[in-house]
Amino acid sequence: MRVSPVILLTWLVPFLLLTACSGEHDSPTPADSSRLSLDWTGTYSGVLPCASCPGIETTITLHDDGSFERSLRYIDKNPVPARDSGSFAWNDAGGIVTLTSDEQDSQSYQVGEHRLFHLDKQGRRIAGELANRYALDQHLHDPAIEDRRWRLVELNGEPVTSDDQHREPYILLRSDALRINGNTSCNTFNGPYAIKSGQRIDFGNNIAMTLMACPDMDREQAFVDVLRRADNYTMGDDGTMTLNRARMAPLARFVAAVESE
Repeated sequence: MRVSPVILLTWLVPFLLLTACSGEHDSPTPADSSRLSLDWTGTYSGVLPCASCPGIETTITLHDDGSFERSLRYIDKNPVPARDSGSFAWNDAGGIVTLTSDEQDSQSYQVGEHRLFHLDKQGRRIAGELANRYALDQHLHDPAIEDRRWRLVELNGEPVTSDDQHREPYILLRSDALRINGNTSCNTFNGPYAIKSGQRIDFGNNIAMTLMACPDMDREQAFVDVLRRADNYTMGDDGTMTLNRARMAPLARFVAAVESE
């Protein structure tokens, strides 16, 4: 039995249209990938440009229930950051979030992989020489260095030794609280830390210490200065960890302490 070409086309056209429409819904568009495909929940931080100060230290935490917390500190103006919280909403394309609270004006961010891009008032990416500075980096975890006690063995190229095993200088990065604990060999200290993509790390300037008089105050101060200066870390083939600044020589070298320590 021969089928008329007209009848065949009558059957095929609706089928092809249905298949095309189905394909559109099965494959998310690139704009959808931020909300659906990225692990966007978590904390982001960075220093955004400021017209009247060196920068705005900004920290934003996005929760999967649509709420957020934010911290803003204008460097050289406010010693204590302004904090607020509220809710955020996604745009229809699923690539931009807008934060709304009672304390601050609404602000939109484009959500990228491990980054939030601060948008202008028209909801567009900021262009120009400062474009790369309008981004906040997501805080990540690295089991290779977190939740392990790291004993200091080298500081600014000089070996570090201690006669007292219980007073050896060390650091411990606690992943549950995102805080660093440690000892300079005399005073204890603690403060926040942030691991970011590319094995970058930031201990900030908010390291709190006890104030005991120490036999070697110079080394203690040098240790704390290294934590404030370091911006990245590396893991050696021998299991050591180093804190570095840019591509300079390692500022400090550590070995993982054994359980008995």
